[in-house]
This record gives sequence, structure tokens and C-alpha cells, in this order.
Amino acid sequence: MKKQFSVLLTSLLVISMLGSCSDTGDSSGGTADNGGAGSDVSAPETFTYPMEYDGDPVTIFVNDLFALHKSYTSADESPLHIGIEEHTGLDFDWSFPPLGSDTTQALNLELAKSDLPAAIGNLKPKDVELYIEDGVLIDLTEYLPKYAPNYWAILNDPANEHIRQTYTTDSGQIGLFGFWREDDFGAVWRGPMLRKDILDKEGVDIPETIADWEEVFEAMKRNGLNTVGELGNFDIFLGSGFGAYGTFSKQIYVDNGEVKIAQMQPEWKEYMTKMNEWYEAGYIDPDILTMDDATMKSKVANNTGGIVAGAMSRITYFVQEAENTGNGQEWVGVPFPSEAEGEPACQIWLEDVARGDGIGITTAATEEEIEALCRAFDWFYTEEGNYYINFGEEGVTHTRDADGNLVWTDALLNGAEPLREEITKYATMAGASLGWQRTELVKALNVPQAVDAVETWRANQVAAEHLYPAGVSFTVEEQDDKANYESVIDTYIKECALKFMTGEMDIDTEYDAFLQQLDEIKINELIDIYQAGYDRFNAR
Repeated sequence: MKKQFSVLLTSLLVISMLGSCSDTGDSSGGTADNGGAGSDVSAPETFTYPMEYDGDPVTIFVNDLFALHKSYTSADESPLHIGIEEHTGLDFDWSFPPLGSDTTQALNLELAKSDLPAAIGNLKPKDVELYIEDGVLIDLTEYLPKYAPNYWAILNDPANEHIRQTYTTDSGQIGLFGFWREDDFGAVWRGPMLRKDILDKEGVDIPETIADWEEVFEAMKRNGLNTVGELGNFDIFLGSGFGAYGTFSKQIYVDNGEVKIAQMQPEWKEYMTKMNEWYEAGYIDPDILTMDDATMKSKVANNTGGIVAGAMSRITYFVQEAENTGNGQEWVGVPFPSEAEGEPACQIWLEDVARGDGIGITTAATEEEIEALCRAFDWFYTEEGNYYINFGEEGVTHTRDADGNLVWTDALLNGAEPLREEITKYATMAGASLGWQRTELVKALNVPQAVDAVETWRANQVAAEHLYPAGVSFTVEEQDDKANYESVIDTYIKECALKFMTGEMDIDTEYDAFLQQLDEIKINELIDIYQAGYDRFNAR
């Protein structure tokens, strides 16, 4: 491998060790309302499926995309993988990360092999140009018009400009078959939720502003309840009422084309001041610093947690638990806070619609394999392929009623695992795949209260205007400097944020020293790197 890829791999390994320190920063963002291609996309379909291919099975390594369900030991047993081969006509030689392994590390090790598979995923578009320059991936630009006309048509549809930008490199190359959401409903799947039965008992309205939330906290406290949840979820939702995208982890955002970091804004100081007040008042469970999902669920079940920030699937879980146990809990999603009544929330949890995952074809593939892979992957961008990878085989996973509504089969509803897990035996769009995730699927996997929650979370916000795109890429030198700076900056910001919240550091007397230290550890140089990448992205 060339030196460039060695540098990139080192950077990726450093970043993967940071864990959640930057999980609300540059890893998500973009202009959600730029639109995603949905099932109404029309494209020329010059191939029929299943196609004919007489060669040997084509090697492919897949991470989360087309992951092997834990119920199976090989792709030969998996309905998903069997179905993909039957529908596309291409036999794959599948390989996966070992069950329970670090998938990021497994991917990095796969990329470093001298004997690469013919295709590999999950890859991020921000890294594609470096992979191509180092001879890991091929540039697909010359192959797509001929062998993947459906995907090519989607990328060249003016309505999908943001998707095209995401999957095109700064130099105009395309290295991935990509994945995106049909619209921003699927991209807003995490937010605040609470027990409405407690609010009804106390005569308190659903909160909208920061002042409203203080009433809610008091109502919960009177009933022995506080705010619980994993820190990575929790640190997002309350910051929306203070502007500047306030979180505990480093937060990159865009303000009128200028890249900024939340923690350097005066609003973030106000946010930390209020967080300390709420922590000292006992509104926030101190275990939140180390809490995991299982502990959070236990606290909710034991009536010590009445407010959670988490995925819409958590509302589905809580509602179903209430139905199964008769515990009387009524969970609903509530708006992200705003500073004043009638104002939009500055921050909500929102992924880039073009999330940034994809599968690339490597330089190990022969010309015959390249053609076959392009044709097989293009099937996922047809109406038939997209429907299948979202819902599975009609008659097996689902049926349609007289009005055309989706009805899950008893085999899924009565399976050993929750519906969301059962469907991944047959389809992959419950998480990520190739093509676009349909909003109908997201809604069908959750209870109506969870669907309503997403509508609430995304209804009143300006966050989409300020998110940093997932597809921004960086040069080798930028990658190296970025990794070096962030390994220190991310850790420092998170440590100080938690200390400001708990009172171990005084936000009034120590905030200026915090900013000075950020300057000394190259925060402005890091902003310059993000700005340069963002400017190149917009020029694509």
C-alpha cells in the first residue's frame, strides 16, 4: 500500500478509538431538505433480473450493510443473502466481521489486506478519494452509465443534487454505491420523550421552552422521577434552547457558510450554566455519566426515570412494555426546547439524509466482476430491488390489505425477537443498505406514538440549515492534522463539559481559561480544516 493509505488507516484507527467523543459532531450533518430519491424515481432499466453470470462467486466484505443476522452462521443460511443472490443473479462469496467484534477495526483490517475482496462496505464517501488514489477502490464514473443506469440516473437527477455531491469526490470521481433516506423523517429518529401520565396528574402541559422544562422537572421530581438515559443521547436535546448547537461533545455546525464550533459560542456558556443548575437540583440522574441502555430501561421500569432522550424505538419499547405489564406509563415524544415560545429549536438530533454509507468495488476485481457487481448493485436502485430490500418478500414478511397498507406476517410479529430485529433476517433497510430507506418502513416498525414523536421532533426547528454535510472529504494532510488535533480536542471538550455540569469546574470563572486552552490545542486550525473541506464540497 502507498504511504497515503497508511496515513489514512492510521487516522481512521485513531478516530475509532475516540468512541463517542465526537459522535454528535462531524459524523452527521447536511442539508436535510435537499431531498432524497424516493420510490417515484424513474430511470432507464436496460437489464433484466436475475442476470446471467457464469463466473466464480464474487468476493465481498460487508460490515453493517448486508450484515449477517446473529441467528445464522453463514450467508448460505440467511434468507437475506439467499434472496439477494436469487434476485440479482450474482453469486457472492460473503465475508463479515466476527460476531461481537469491533466493526470499525474489522473494516480497517480488511482495507489493509494485500488480497482485497472484489467489493467492500461500509465505506464513507469522505474517504473515497484517498482510497482511489491509493489503489484500493476504482473510480466508477466510466462504468455507471453503462452497467448501473438506475443509480446513474438518480445521481444525475437535479432533484438529488445533495446526494450527487455526497457521492462525488472533490475531483469528480464516484467510488461508492450509496445509501440515503427517502426524506428527513427517517433522519430524525432520536429526541426527548417523557411520561405524559405524570404531567396529566400534575396538571402540567407538554413543555416547549426552557422555562416549561423547569416546570416539568419539578413535576417529575415530586413523583420521584428524574432524567435518565445514555449520555450520548441526553447531551443533545436540552442544548436546543440555547442556540449554537450546544452539546457535551465537540459540535461542528455551519452559520451562513462559516464553519463554527458550538463550545466557542457564548450560548454554550449559558447552556452549561443551566445544566449545572439542573444537575445540582437533582433533575438529572447522576448515573447518566456512565449509564447504558439496559440500566436506563431498568430505571424506567422501576419508576425512577420519567424523562429520556433516545431513539423512536425506545418509545415503541416503553409503549409495548406498558401494554404487556399494565404499569400505567404513558410515553410520548415532546418538542426539542426553544428559548422562547414561538421560536424554533436551534438543535435537534438530525442525520444527513445522504447518511454517507456505501459499498465500493476494489482494484482486486476483474473487468468481468466489475460489470457484474455494477449490474447487481444497480438492482437495489430499481423499484423492485428497493422494495425488496426495505420490506422483504411479499407473502413471506408482509402482505398488503385492500387499501394497500403494509401488514406484517405472523412469522415476524410472533418471532423470537422484536419486529425490528426479525425483519433484518430478510431485509436491511431497518438500518442501512444500498438505495433509499422508505419512510413507510420506518413508520411500520414502530408504534403510532413513536411515529408521532418524530413528527413532533422535526416540526419546529432550523437545525437542517446548519448541519455539516456527511460527505465532506479531506486531503491526506488534512486527515493527518485533523486526527492529531481531534484526539486532544474532543477529549478535552467532553471532560470539561461534564465538569461544568457537575460543578467540578466553575463555568463563570473558568470558561475563559477553557477557551484559551482550546486555542492552544489548535481549535482554530481544526476549524480551518473543516472550512476548507466544506468549501470544496459546495464546489462539487
